[in-house]
Amino acid sequence: MQSVFVTGADKGLGFCLADTFAREGFRVFAGHLDDGAALAKLATSREGRVAPVRQDVTDMASIRSSAETVAGLTDGLDILINCAGISPPEMRRRLEELDLTNGLIEQIMAVNAFGPLRVTQAFMPLLERGSLKKIVTITSEAASIGDNWRDFDYAYCMSKSACNMLGQILQRAVKPRGFKVLLVHPGWMRTDMGGPTAHITPETAAEGIFTQTMRTWSLDDPIYMDYNGGVMRW
Repeated sequence: MQSVFVTGADKGLGFCLADTFAREGFRVFAGHLDDGAALAKLATSREGRVAPVRQDVTDMASIRSSAETVAGLTDGLDILINCAGISPPEMRRRLEELDLTNGLIEQIMAVNAFGPLRVTQAFMPLLERGSLKKIVTITSEAASIGDNWRDFDYAYCMSKSACNMLGQILQRAVKPRGFKVLLVHPGWMRTDMGGPTAHITPETAAEGIFTQTMRTWSLDDPIYMDYNGGVMRW
C-alpha cells in the first residue's frame, strides 16, 4: 500500500487531502496539532487507513518525534504533503494598521515558510525509501511576485514567496535522487482562512491536488502550478 504524510490535517484542506488519499487506497499519516478527534473519526470511516500523528511544524523536536512515529509504522513514505499554514485575520491589513510587535509575523513565517523546510528534512530518510518520491507543498497565488495584486497582507505573501523559494532550491537538490517537487496553489477555498464567499470547496481543491500529485511528471517539468495543473508565474 502506498503511503502519504499530510501536515496540517486537523481541518480544512489538510483534512480533505487526508480523506481523499485514504479513499483512493493510500495509507495516510495525518499530522495534527489539535486533539485529533476529527481524524480519529475519519480513520474509522476509512477502515483504519488514516493514522493521526501529533505534530507541531514550528517545533523541531515535535517534528522529529512524528517522523519517528511514522518510521515505526512503515518502512518508507511515498509522498509528503506540506499543507499546514496560517493567515491570522489581524495581519491581513495595510502597513499603517499592522501591529508588528505581537509576534504574529514570526509565527506566520515559522509555520508557512520554515515549517515545510523542517518537516521535509525530518522525513527525507523515509521518503528515500519510498517508491513515488514526491514532495508537495501547498503554496498560493499570493506567492507570485509577477502576479501579486495585493497592497496588504505582507506577512502571508512574504511567507508563501519564501515557501516557493524552498521548493525551487529543493527540486534542484533532490532531482539527482529521482524526487519530484510540486508547489501547488489550491485556489480560493471556503475554509476558515478563505471565508464563506470563496470560489471553491476544500474538497474540490483536494481532488485537484490528488490528480496533480499522481501525474507522471518529468523531473524537468514546471513545479509551480494551480490545483488544475495550470503553470503559474514566479
